[in-house]
Amino acid sequence: MTQKSTILMVVLLVVGLGIGGGIGYFAAPKGAEGEQIIVEVPVEVPIEVHPLDGETFMLGGLISSDPHFEACIPMCDLMVADTNEYLAKLGYDIQLDYMLDSGQGSIAIALEKAQSYHAMGVDNLFAMSWSGATSGMLSYLNDNDMLMFSCYTTSPLLSIPDDNLFRLVPNDFQQGPVDAKMVWEYGIDAVVCMWSADAYGDGLYNVFAKSYVDDWGGVLLEKAQCRRPVGETDYSTYLDVMNTEIEKAIPIYGKNHVGVFMVSGTLYSMSQVTAYPTLMEIPWFGTDATGRAYQAYTDAPTGAIECRVFSTMPTPAYSSKMWDVVARYEKACGIAWQFRWLSTYDTGQILMKCALDTASMDAIDIVPILIDVSSSHFGAVGWCLLDETGDMPAMVYDIWGYAQNPEVAEECYNVRYGTWSAVGDAITWDIDIGNGDVSIPGNAPKVNTTRGDPPVYEGNFP
Repeated sequence: MTQKSTILMVVLLVVGLGIGGGIGYFAAPKGAEGEQIIVEVPVEVPIEVHPLDGETFMLGGLISSDPHFEACIPMCDLMVADTNEYLAKLGYDIQLDYMLDSGQGSIAIALEKAQSYHAMGVDNLFAMSWSGATSGMLSYLNDNDMLMFSCYTTSPLLSIPDDNLFRLVPNDFQQGPVDAKMVWEYGIDAVVCMWSADAYGDGLYNVFAKSYVDDWGGVLLEKAQCRRPVGETDYSTYLDVMNTEIEKAIPIYGKNHVGVFMVSGTLYSMSQVTAYPTLMEIPWFGTDATGRAYQAYTDAPTGAIECRVFSTMPTPAYSSKMWDVVARYEKACGIAWQFRWLSTYDTGQILMKCALDTASMDAIDIVPILIDVSSSHFGAVGWCLLDETGDMPAMVYDIWGYAQNPEVAEECYNVRYGTWSAVGDAITWDIDIGNGDVSIPGNAPKVNTTRGDPPVYEGNFP
């Protein structure tokens, strides 16, 4: 337990003139010739020193798989550099630092990594972006007075009050209905779906499916609801099934009135979908895990360009602070920003503020105040408000997807196609997606980036 002293008393032997407000001499009796004699006396001058001075606050980072090192490390480095600069301006001899490890796509390995952190005395964890692994380690975190401040764990199954998990991102109780609204308003009457068999995939799919069917009357094509094992990279079996059911559904519902809803797995889907021309001719939709996925647009551009994968993603405040962090991040690694990386930056800074306020680096002391401290912080994502369960409320989701870069042929580009706002529960499309009477089979909306208002390409919006 970190020593919680509040003031170190330094006894100064003051000679001659006083230091600060303390005067280090007193008038003594005059000498024989009338001169005044200076008598040295010890004066206690209280100097406030923060109890954590001289210490380093070490955070333990966990990411879902090794490929995320490339995107996460540059943001963590920015977080540490900016926070330490702030601490120096306050006059503190305190440092923030981090370790980063990967769950390697395994729930069991992720738990082992958390246990290793605890054995090292690193009990404040951040950056976890995988709900399945977070769910698997939550009991261990609670039982051992550890803390997880996640940047992207969104499963509705983890929206639990009074636990040690906090999430600087909206949970999927909020995202699922927005996904369903997006798919339905786009003109899709029936969907095939693919999701991962974990807390994230199951949670979001179930919320989406219920809203799509109950709220909008949509149809889930029963034989093509594909629940894939975590860590599987060969999607051919699922793509075969989805392709077969889509071909059966087109004569019934009309082309472009059927679509694909994918919860995650953008890279493998887009790299393998090119073997299925029918699947590339219908609209694809996704989630916070499928939009702005840099590996998809760098390693599978053809599939991403054709399928577009309209994906709802939590929206930062687009503040000057956000753009400053984005500019430095993208310069450092060349990877487009995502909400999760901006959130990672904020979680580290908020945890450091909690340590300063509590004069402690122990998770057990930070947990009780984290919601209050976070909710008073304006960071790279904007207002870091948390609700009573420790989750960020949904305010705005942008709809991001992919398209061909208008300046470089065959290059995939991130495009913001629209926005959902909690005010009025309304979706506003950035471009004209209508192309006629949607009651005519085969004439449902299909985004065409060559007409209507120009799409909002990354870099040319405020």
